[in-house]
Amino acid sequence: MLESSWEVKVAEKLDQLKIKWIRPKPLKWVDNNKTRYYFPDFYLPDYNLYLDPKNPYCMDKDIKKMKYFEDKINIVYGDIYKVLEIINNLNNFPRVGELVNPPDC
Repeated sequence: MLESSWEVKVAEKLDQLKIKWIRPKPLKWVDNNKTRYYFPDFYLPDYNLYLDPKNPYCMDKDIKKMKYFEDKINIVYGDIYKVLEIINNLNNFPRVGELVNPPDC
Protein backbone atom coordinates (compact mmCIF):
# COMPACT_ATOMS: atom_id res chain seq x y z
CA MET A 1 0.00 0.00 0.00
CA LEU A 2 1.35 3.36 -0.99
CA GLU A 3 0.58 6.23 1.34
CA SER A 4 1.30 9.41 -0.62
CA SER A 5 1.39 10.81 -4.14
CA TRP A 6 5.20 10.96 -3.88
CA GLU A 7 5.34 7.24 -3.09
CA VAL A 8 3.11 6.57 -6.11
CA LYS A 9 5.47 8.59 -8.36
CA VAL A 10 8.50 6.67 -7.09
CA ALA A 11 6.77 3.30 -7.53
CA GLU A 12 5.68 4.21 -11.05
CA LYS A 13 9.22 5.29 -11.99
CA LEU A 14 10.74 2.11 -10.55
CA ASP A 15 8.18 -0.01 -12.40
CA GLN A 16 8.74 1.93 -15.62
CA LEU A 17 12.49 1.25 -15.40
CA LYS A 18 11.85 -2.37 -14.37
CA ILE A 19 13.72 -1.90 -11.10
CA LYS A 20 12.77 -4.46 -8.47
CA TRP A 21 11.47 -2.94 -5.23
CA ILE A 22 9.73 -4.03 -2.07
CA ARG A 23 8.14 -2.41 0.95
CA PRO A 24 10.79 -3.14 3.59
CA LYS A 25 10.30 -4.46 7.08
CA PRO A 26 10.51 -1.82 9.82
CA LEU A 27 13.96 -1.00 11.15
CA LYS A 28 14.52 -0.68 14.89
CA TRP A 29 16.26 2.27 16.46
CA VAL A 30 16.55 3.72 19.95
CA ASP A 31 15.68 7.30 20.78
CA ASN A 32 15.98 8.51 24.39
CA ASN A 33 16.17 4.90 25.63
CA LYS A 34 12.93 4.03 23.83
CA THR A 35 12.80 1.48 21.02
CA ARG A 36 11.16 2.89 17.93
CA TYR A 37 10.54 1.65 14.40
CA TYR A 38 11.34 3.34 11.12
CA PHE A 39 9.40 2.37 8.02
CA PRO A 40 11.36 3.37 4.88
CA ASP A 41 9.11 3.55 1.84
CA PHE A 42 11.10 1.41 -0.60
CA TYR A 43 13.95 -1.08 -0.65
CA LEU A 44 15.76 -1.94 -3.88
CA PRO A 45 17.30 -5.37 -3.19
CA ASP A 46 19.42 -5.36 -6.35
CA TYR A 47 21.14 -2.18 -5.11
CA ASN A 48 20.87 -2.65 -1.33
CA LEU A 49 19.31 0.81 -1.32
CA TYR A 50 16.43 2.30 0.66
CA LEU A 51 14.40 5.20 -0.74
CA ASP A 52 12.23 7.51 1.32
CA PRO A 53 10.79 10.62 -0.34
CA LYS A 54 9.91 13.16 2.35
CA ASN A 55 8.25 16.55 2.24
CA PRO A 56 9.93 19.47 4.07
CA TYR A 57 7.73 19.09 7.16
CA CYS A 58 8.65 15.42 7.56
CA MET A 59 12.32 16.20 6.90
CA ASP A 60 12.32 18.65 9.81
CA LYS A 61 10.33 16.34 12.07
CA ASP A 62 12.47 13.26 11.28
CA ILE A 63 15.94 14.84 11.21
CA LYS A 64 17.26 12.95 14.25
CA LYS A 65 16.00 9.61 12.97
CA MET A 66 17.35 10.15 9.48
CA LYS A 67 20.79 11.21 10.77
CA TYR A 68 20.88 7.97 12.77
CA PHE A 69 20.07 5.83 9.73
CA GLU A 70 22.43 7.65 7.36
CA ASP A 71 25.30 5.86 9.13
CA LYS A 72 23.56 2.49 9.32
CA ILE A 73 21.99 1.80 5.93
CA ASN A 74 22.36 2.84 2.31
CA ILE A 75 19.50 5.35 1.99
CA VAL A 76 18.38 8.25 -0.18
CA TYR A 77 15.69 10.41 1.35
CA GLY A 78 14.23 13.86 0.98
CA ASP A 79 12.71 15.83 -1.84
CA ILE A 80 10.94 13.78 -4.52
CA TYR A 81 13.13 15.26 -7.25
CA LYS A 82 16.29 14.11 -5.45
CA VAL A 83 14.89 10.59 -5.11
CA LEU A 84 13.77 10.47 -8.76
CA GLU A 85 17.19 11.72 -9.90
CA ILE A 86 18.86 8.83 -8.05
CA ILE A 87 16.43 6.37 -9.63
CA ASN A 88 17.17 7.77 -13.09
CA ASN A 89 20.90 7.29 -12.46
CA LEU A 90 20.81 3.80 -10.94
CA ASN A 91 22.53 2.40 -14.02
CA ASN A 92 25.68 4.17 -12.70
CA PHE A 93 25.54 2.16 -9.45
CA PRO A 94 26.72 -1.44 -9.17
CA ARG A 95 24.14 -4.04 -8.33
CA VAL A 96 24.57 -6.28 -5.31
CA GLY A 97 27.07 -8.96 -6.26
CA GLU A 98 28.75 -6.76 -8.87
CA LEU A 99 30.94 -4.91 -6.39
CA VAL A 100 34.64 -5.39 -7.10
CA ASN A 101 35.68 -4.58 -3.53
CA PRO A 102 32.63 -4.95 -1.26
CA PRO A 103 32.76 -2.78 1.86
CA ASP A 104 33.61 -4.39 5.18
CA CYS A 105 30.54 -4.91 7.31
